[in-house]
Amino acid sequence: METGVSKHCVDAGEYRLVLDIEHLPGGKYLATSKSLPGLVAQGDTLDETISIAQDVAKQIIAVHCERGKPLPRTLKPLPSHFEIKTAVAI
Repeated sequence: METGVSKHCVDAGEYRLVLDIEHLPGGKYLATSKSLPGLVAQGDTLDETISIAQDVAKQIIAVHCERGKPLPRTLKPLPSHFEIKTAVAI
């Protein structure tokens, strides 16, 4: 294992991330996460906001790993079987 890299970061490649998404006045969306404190993402569409949130999450996780800091306990490795709730616009 590399020096300064948390074992937890090396063992799990994917994490379960719960996003809290708010539809803002003016039509934009704002995403935050209790699973990963510090995550804030805003986009014009729901898809764009989720994509930005995923990118921000990757950056936060990478910084934790580079600094050898443990990830928040609320961020769990993705299990082999899981359920996804998604929005569908009609």
